[in-house]
Amino acid sequence: MKPSKRSFLAVVAACVAMATMPAASQSPAGGGGRTLNIGMSLTATAAPAYAALGYGIQAYLQNRNDTTGGVNGYKFNINIVDNANTTQGGATSVRQLLSPKPDLLIVEATSPFVGSLNVLRSMAADIPTIVFADADKVKEAKMPSLFGTWPSYTRECMLLARYAVQTRKQTNLALLYIDNAVGQGASETCPAYMKKIGATKVTAIAIPLTTTSFASIAQKMKDSGAQGGVIIAYSPQTKGVQVAAVAMNYRPSWYGFSSLFDKNYLDLAGAAAEGTFIDSWVEPLSSDTAEVKAFTRAIRKYSPISETSLGSYGWTMGAVIVAALEQATKGGKPLTADSWMAALRQMDGLRAGLSPALTYKDDQSSVVRKVAIYQVKGGRFHAVAEAVPIPNP
Repeated sequence: MKPSKRSFLAVVAACVAMATMPAASQSPAGGGGRTLNIGMSLTATAAPAYAALGYGIQAYLQNRNDTTGGVNGYKFNINIVDNANTTQGGATSVRQLLSPKPDLLIVEATSPFVGSLNVLRSMAADIPTIVFADADKVKEAKMPSLFGTWPSYTRECMLLARYAVQTRKQTNLALLYIDNAVGQGASETCPAYMKKIGATKVTAIAIPLTTTSFASIAQKMKDSGAQGGVIIAYSPQTKGVQVAAVAMNYRPSWYGFSSLFDKNYLDLAGAAAEGTFIDSWVEPLSSDTAEVKAFTRAIRKYSPISETSLGSYGWTMGAVIVAALEQATKGGKPLTADSWMAALRQMDGLRAGLSPALTYKDDQSSVVRKVAIYQVKGGRFHAVAEAVPIPNP
């Protein structure tokens, strides 16, 4: 059954609450089992393609409910609330998800997460929380209950720049960044790093979130003579700049961060995406592996619209949640917020979902330590560089 947008948002808020989870409630119809209530804050209406992150988690957990009866006597219940991809929406959605208090929270998107911080600190500091946001923002929050997913966008920028300069020998680069919490960090640090590793010229170009005509942005990049553009922006903005560049017969190399590793971006940008290099911490859905097949079967059953790489990122985090729960309740041990968080912190090189190695040990701001680089060829992602550590500033 396809989950509603409301149910998907509840899943995200529930994963955010996981960092400080209280004792699970008794399920009235679970045959002595227990129900773990998860609150999820999602970008369901303003950025529906990214809502697949939450639907992927929901599909993984519902599949566990239906196929194995949950995990060690615990089943999952997910409540979703829309955060509209705004700071105010983040605060409002998390506040709504906290009544009644969930066992786990999930907050999706950088701006909503930043907006929700005061609520999390004052009302949910004891709830385990999974965050889909820039790792730098998660680290800056300094809350022990937060567990990030994405790498630092700034460090992804550095990795892509290193590939452009050192592997592809391009020394005149442009950095195009969405001018909000997603891209501003990279704009402050990445240009200096590019020059440090050998770029002779770097042109930073902001993309206002309200931009609808991208010709002037593509023209600035063309005028700079940039051989390549590292782009830290959402799919619509990336597509807009690339299409505008093609229209003026300007064809630089493009390097995009992991949010673009998705079918929605390929569908939006079409032929303009061809040749783009993108990093990722999950394998492509075109892979013929048991993990991809398991994801495909479940997502087609529970949320067909989420059969995307973004959905597989969520599926992978669902596997992380289950792995921590299995460890925390091993041998019949009762689940507490502290035991679940302790299990997460012990993860080191975990093979989960569609990712080969996930780690929270020594750093809770991101579960990702390495990413691979893919190139768009014929409308599909093809690996061109094996997984390597993400650079430090």
